[in-house]
Amino acid sequence: MLVAIAHSLAGAGGTLGFPEISSRAVELESLLIEGKIDDRTSAALDQLIQAVETVSDRSD
Repeated sequence: MLVAIAHSLAGAGGTLGFPEISSRAVELESLLIEGKIDDRTSAALDQLIQAVETVSDRSD
C-alpha cells in the first residue's frame, strides 16, 4: 500500500509542479520495490513527509 501511495505522489507531484515531492516519492517507491526496509527507507519517508509539509505550509 505504501508503494502505491508513493507512486501516486510521484506522479501528482510532477503533474502539479512539485518536483521535490515527486523526486522524494520516486526514491521511496524504488526502495520499497527493492524490498529495502531499513534506515534509508525510513529517511526517504521522512524526507517525503517533510516535502509535503513544506508545500502545505506555503499554501496556508
